[in-house]
Amino acid sequence: MDLMWTGGRLLVAGPDTTAHVTAVRAGEEYAAVRFPPGTAPSVLGVPARELRDLRVPLAESWPQRRERELAERVAESADRTAEREAMAAAYGPSTRDRDTAAVLAGARRGLAVRGIAGEIHISERQLHRRCVDAFGYRASFAVLRRLRRG
Repeated sequence: MDLMWTGGRLLVAGPDTTAHVTAVRAGEEYAAVRFPPGTAPSVLGVPARELRDLRVPLAESWPQRRERELAERVAESADRTAEREAMAAAYGPSTRDRDTAAVLAGARRGLAVRGIAGEIHISERQLHRRCVDAFGYRASFAVLRRLRRG
């Protein structure tokens, strides 16, 4: 998931299941920062599944005043990438949710769903629901394993 700045506003790019093509006008400026897997929902306050294949204004999930202040900061910054990264760090969680971190670690080690669910003491069904919320994909754990290997 990404946080993008264009046209003086901040947009959230949800997890994609296919390529997303956008028409860009000459002179239009874009800049973006990518969230590490599973972290955007806790920063944005919206489950990833609700943003799947969407591009939505950040103001839809954050208070408008807060979003406007951040958009202004990014617009006024000489280094928009550094400003967005600082913004994500300031408003994001200091550490990942423990379960999300365990899922990512298990996927890296090649563990099956059952093994990861056992490690964090939840059912496979609960693990699936948490993965869909954190990563946005219906078959989220299988997709996550493919993405992590690629």
